[in-house]
Amino acid sequence: MLGPIDRDAVFEGWMASEKTVRYVIGISAGSIGPQPVATCTVGNPELNQNTLLVSLHKKLNLKFLNDEREAGQRYRSWTMVVNGYSVLITLTTMQNENAIGGPLAAAVKLR
Repeated sequence: MLGPIDRDAVFEGWMASEKTVRYVIGISAGSIGPQPVATCTVGNPELNQNTLLVSLHKKLNLKFLNDEREAGQRYRSWTMVVNGYSVLITLTTMQNENAIGGPLAAAVKLR
């Protein structure tokens, strides 16, 4: 789930915890066509998706991109620019808004 599709991409993954909160973290570097891309994926199956969204919107200047539903999952995406980097943030969750968890992936387009 956290690994890149490109088998030649550099990838590392970890499991982390703080007190009772557990995370799965994956970082990869690869490319989309000629453009180099770094990706970080963080998963926490116990986190409420609406709590996460409220926090993201308070801390980040997100521009809405899309909201799609397919096969029981919901895929929401936003973009932002940080220090000259174009960042794509995607939240993948269950379609049920009361469901907990889901990975958050941020793909960073390198300058």
